[in-house]
Amino acid sequence: MPSNALSPTAATPRWLVAVVGLFATVSITLALARIAVWLQSAHFAAIGVFPALFGAALGSALVAVSHWLRFRSRLAVVWAAIVAATLMAAAEHGLFYLDYRRDFAAKLQTDPNAQLAAALVPDQFQPATFYRFMAAEAPAKWLLWTLDALAMITVAAIVAWFLARSRSLTTARLSSPMSDH
Repeated sequence: MPSNALSPTAATPRWLVAVVGLFATVSITLALARIAVWLQSAHFAAIGVFPALFGAALGSALVAVSHWLRFRSRLAVVWAAIVAATLMAAAEHGLFYLDYRRDFAAKLQTDPNAQLAAALVPDQFQPATFYRFMAAEAPAKWLLWTLDALAMITVAAIVAWFLARSRSLTTARLSSPMSDH
């Protein structure tokens, strides 16, 4: 019997373990992206430190998921961290855009000047598309965005590498006569 009743056993189909792992990874990634956007919107994001902290959090969370699922491939966990950190960087841009759209709609509901402008020229008073939203910010911020994403991806991969158990290390510990297991 496994030490954790919620952990998969040898009888659990591998496809189910993969689906649960994928769901957990995407959920954690999107939750961290949402938190990152909130903190950046509130100006709590120190340049350089912020992506490193979130990369470390993401890498650690993925290692915890892999341990819970009894997944022992260190290289696969590192690649999952790289893909998840890339997804997180992209998701942050999407979440910023969704926040912009929400704020645009709220301003339209509460600001009489915005309501008047929308009534006079309704076709021209629309929120920007995602492409235009990104294009408006990109010329000034593309280098910062790139460096932040690379820092987050690198730290997530490094943390995953050092925290994930490799199959050979786990096997060596379990087969050692001095092992407490």
